[in-house]
Amino acid sequence: MIFLFLFLFIKGEWVIRWEIPDERSAVKIVQEAKKQGYNTIFVQTYARGEVLYPSQIFPQFEELRTKKDLLKIIIKDAHKSGISVHIWINLFYAWSQAPFPKKFNHLRYIHPEWFLVDKGGKSMIYYSVPELKRRGLQGYFISPFADGLLDYFTKLIKEVLNNYKIDGIQFDYARFPDKGFDYGKDIETTFMRKHYLKRNDPLEPFLGTGKVSSLWEKEKREKITKIIKELSRESRNINPHLIISSACISDIEVAKRDYAQDWLDWIKEGIIDYAVPMTYSSNENWFKNNLKKFFPIKPYILPGIGGFLMKNVSELRNQENIARKAGFPGYVVFSAGTKP
Repeated sequence: MIFLFLFLFIKGEWVIRWEIPDERSAVKIVQEAKKQGYNTIFVQTYARGEVLYPSQIFPQFEELRTKKDLLKIIIKDAHKSGISVHIWINLFYAWSQAPFPKKFNHLRYIHPEWFLVDKGGKSMIYYSVPELKRRGLQGYFISPFADGLLDYFTKLIKEVLNNYKIDGIQFDYARFPDKGFDYGKDIETTFMRKHYLKRNDPLEPFLGTGKVSSLWEKEKREKITKIIKELSRESRNINPHLIISSACISDIEVAKRDYAQDWLDWIKEGIIDYAVPMTYSSNENWFKNNLKKFFPIKPYILPGIGGFLMKNVSELRNQENIARKAGFPGYVVFSAGTKP
């Protein structure tokens, strides 16, 4: 755990890719952040299998309207203004509720085998957009068990850290979309063989469905934790001064049980410096009461504030003040372009 940074109050905001499609908007984002008193921006740098900057490995965001290096511009302007820049990485979220891009260097085409598989044996890659919506899924996800996935994200980390002077990294979508995945070959290899089981194995009734299910969920949590741990280690090897955080499902138990996201363990193990639970609500009382459950781990929590839900600046400032007065080391607002 990098305790050196824990005294700094972080007043942050997320910057979504479509909020910075060109140089003018990138410059303006930094100017507005300074004007409004934010000292940290979490810039979406990798999402949906694409990146913000000119990469030798990954395709760029389809929302970009310029060939200029916007990450470089943002970092330069932000640092001049005394603002820290954290890259925001959407790990397992490979595409949104939309048709896949026609870029043949996208994950959809280079690693179709990486996509999650449901209980019926159907890969998520073959879900239609209406099917995603019917199931309440945010988009297409890849599997933490995919062979080569850790190396893929390690290349991303190295490319960014070796070429840009960033101040932190935030991992997002470090989770499953729900409990209905992964039933693919990767999970069968890593789990079934490990526990000497096969699908519909006659031993399963003997062991008890609950026990098998419990072992499986534990395997999923441990796999995601291992990936976060390895990426954090790789990042700190390159720059030991980085602040590492993760945007998380706000309910600790729900995150662990339904999404295999054991972020409390990440804090305890010192894998991340801060967790950023997405405590989004326009209800001030709900927000205030919800923060109380984080008091025992307060030094490691940056409450996420749903600025996009606020009707006016006053509502936003009220929640910001609640987080500050409660003694948290900071907060992060979603988002720069959608808050009042």
